[in-house]
Amino acid sequence: MVPPVFDSEGARCLAVAVLAAAFLISFAGNGLIGLAVASERRLHRPMFIFVAAIAASDVVSSAASLPRVIANALGLNRIAFGEAMSQMFFVHFATRVQSFVLSAMSLDRCLAVVRPLRYRAIASNARALAAVAAATLLALAFGLVNIYLLLAMDACAPLVNPSLVCDALSVLHMLCGDVTHAVRYSYTMLAVAVVLPAGFICLMYALILNECCKRDGYRKALRTCGSHLLVVSVYYTSILFSFVKGFIGVESLPVGIKMFFQLAHFILPPALNPIIYGLCTAKIRRAIAGMFRSKVHPGNGVVGRRDS
Repeated sequence: MVPPVFDSEGARCLAVAVLAAAFLISFAGNGLIGLAVASERRLHRPMFIFVAAIAASDVVSSAASLPRVIANALGLNRIAFGEAMSQMFFVHFATRVQSFVLSAMSLDRCLAVVRPLRYRAIASNARALAAVAAATLLALAFGLVNIYLLLAMDACAPLVNPSLVCDALSVLHMLCGDVTHAVRYSYTMLAVAVVLPAGFICLMYALILNECCKRDGYRKALRTCGSHLLVVSVYYTSILFSFVKGFIGVESLPVGIKMFFQLAHFILPPALNPIIYGLCTAKIRRAIAGMFRSKVHPGNGVVGRRDS
């Protein structure tokens, strides 16, 4: 059995409090973003469809990872093989959907800057929904193949989880036999679902930067792409943090810092994304404020005439 993440009661309570807060912020913030986009007709546009898809993937990621992480922090880290497989599937599914949707968003932002006059003709709600559906189906297919490869092997340690979060590589530690194909598939998916989308996003922003250099439109580009660029930065920075745990010298760091590196990808994007969109996107702010005003002042007509 893997030892508890924290030995002291105080550190354990602090970790649980931080994780629970991140869980609540993720659910509340991303839930509000999704409701705002669904209820406000002015937000029924391609960019906000992608924002809602990111919010939904953040909710799935948090629901799949953080409750088990909290249990691990409390020392309840004996996990059944079926639960490990289920968590692995939903964690990878949400991560891949988010990566593909961020790529589609970068294309949308590139069109808005480079082809502003043709943007509305090219970028439609139907195409945005089709892109989200394609990202979802692709992530689902990749996840099912992963499940198939792992189920083809026997579980040697069905009640041990060597990692805070069950991903494909940690589940492999619970299996016996030749895991070569599963390992190769995991690294292939890392390239397809993380590296390739990152390269595509860099290409889109290179085109945006080139357009800004020609037209001196940095302010317009910042307004158009600012929130997306921040979300992309948080997403890929959190992934880099998750790889830091394998660097030389990291083992000597305090357990709380090592835990943050391992969990950054499951804490930072879900908690920060709704804050970024709420602060940087005025239309989303107004839609959320309108949702609360309509509940606080059900007699909207009277209040509206008084304000005017």
